[in-house]
Amino acid sequence: NTDYWHYLSEKQEGCHFDSGESQNKIILETANAIKNKGLFDIEIVGSDETSTDKAITAFNAYTDDVKSVLDRISTHSYGTERIKELGELMKKEGRNLWMSETDGGNVSGENAGEMGAGLWLSKKIISDINALSPSAWVLWLVIDFHKSKNGYCGNKDFGIPDKTKGFWGLAFADHDTEEILLTQKYYCMGQFSRYINVNDTLQHINEDVLCATNEKEIKLVIVNDKKAQTPVTINLKGTNRCISSVNTIRTSGNLQNGESWHKLPVEKVNNNIYKTTLKGNSVTTFIFK
Repeated sequence: NTDYWHYLSEKQEGCHFDSGESQNKIILETANAIKNKGLFDIEIVGSDETSTDKAITAFNAYTDDVKSVLDRISTHSYGTERIKELGELMKKEGRNLWMSETDGGNVSGENAGEMGAGLWLSKKIISDINALSPSAWVLWLVIDFHKSKNGYCGNKDFGIPDKTKGFWGLAFADHDTEEILLTQKYYCMGQFSRYINVNDTLQHINEDVLCATNEKEIKLVIVNDKKAQTPVTINLKGTNRCISSVNTIRTSGNLQNGESWHKLPVEKVNNNIYKTTLKGNSVTTFIFK
């Protein structure tokens, strides 16, 4: 329903459907066509709006018939107006919600250099998930920049972006050397995606922490976007578990001489209290067992 996606748009999204009658009709027609073809393993999803505000508007305009055929609600989080309201609405309605697309050319941190883009992404992941409680969080593209002396897909070669500034995607494709060039933003994404698994349960703590649990582990991903080291005390007494050790993985600094999924020595945890220091401009994953 975003007004800049229109017929003959120069963008990739050249199809616009207003909330209400227009969206309701296309959703029902699609559902009927899929049913008539016997394709019962295909989900009907709506409405992948640009912002959480527009997602609320779209959902509230669905008829009961439309709501009955929708298997999942998806939203983008480029705009986060009323984001908590959308999360609460989906819980109240008992809906499976995905944050199905976002990214941005932004940075966070204090003089963070190459970590700036990764710190921003990490805080974005945490804030989106804590507000929406989605069952999936999906990045727009892994690779958005392509280097090629001959141009790529008809586009002029603008070279590789400055990694100390904001950029879309997690890595760059150099078609001249046939290499994928990774970034600290890529490794920051991995601080979440490598360790939080499909069957983990997410718990909401605060704006700088994402918590995931299962029967054997408690996992915390913590962002420190300050230049200075920051002491923290992690109190696990309320978990009704006996925690004995913690594995720590950290990403910080520049790609060449910093840390990328750096595994620290395993440490003991006494009386379910763990005290540590967060490195400046870092993303750290703690796995308590």
